[in-house]
Amino acid sequence: DGTGFDVGYDFAFTDPTSPSSNIIIAGAGDYKVAALKIDSAGQLVTAFGDAGFVLQSFGVNAFASSMVMQADGKFTLVAVAGNNASSKTYILSHNADGSPNTSFGVNGQVTLALGPTFDYSPEIAIQGDSFVIGLTVEYYPDVPMMGFANDNSYFGIAKVGMNGVLVSDFGSNGVVYVNPSSKNDIMYDMWASDDAIYVAGTAGEDTEGGGKMVLGKVTKNGVLDTTFNSSGLWMEDFGKA
Repeated sequence: DGTGFDVGYDFAFTDPTSPSSNIIIAGAGDYKVAALKIDSAGQLVTAFGDAGFVLQSFGVNAFASSMVMQADGKFTLVAVAGNNASSKTYILSHNADGSPNTSFGVNGQVTLALGPTFDYSPEIAIQGDSFVIGLTVEYYPDVPMMGFANDNSYFGIAKVGMNGVLVSDFGSNGVVYVNPSSKNDIMYDMWASDDAIYVAGTAGEDTEGGGKMVLGKVTKNGVLDTTFNSSGLWMEDFGKA
């Protein structure tokens, strides 16, 4: 497609409200954010979305990269949409039947742009009554995949309420940035506990796969936790293979 985006992000979650263990699968379809629901027999649940599918188009290539389920069956996706010039993160909240959760953002949607140009591969988790979104800011996977259009990427973390509004007492107006190496830092995973947010990735990654493994711990208020390895960051260089 010429953009350098991967579109193979597909994952599945069990619907907690369904006695038949329906499964929601999300990712990308025809360069749109896509989700579908199948039942325990492997059949499409046609009452979900539009004849079993939810498709959202942003006019450019888009894919969902992570999803969380709530106890009432609502599910919320984070997705990236963009092209060679820029990309943004979208938070998309749905009811159990696939319809937009209109109590969240504008018709179930919130747009985040944590970087001046590029957001990439966001993760989502639930912490208390908020969503936590972690991603790599200003990272652009050029072609081939291990080429970089810039070398100053870093971690971005945002906290958003269940209504879609940034939580103002988290970090600076709902957002915190972590730049372990001050160079090319790439977040690969994020998860949250009741009182902390953990981010994992590489610090100072280069075109040959070099860089340090990094694990960061951020408090629920959006500050690096200095009780964790004195700086809030653990880094180790295991050498190149």
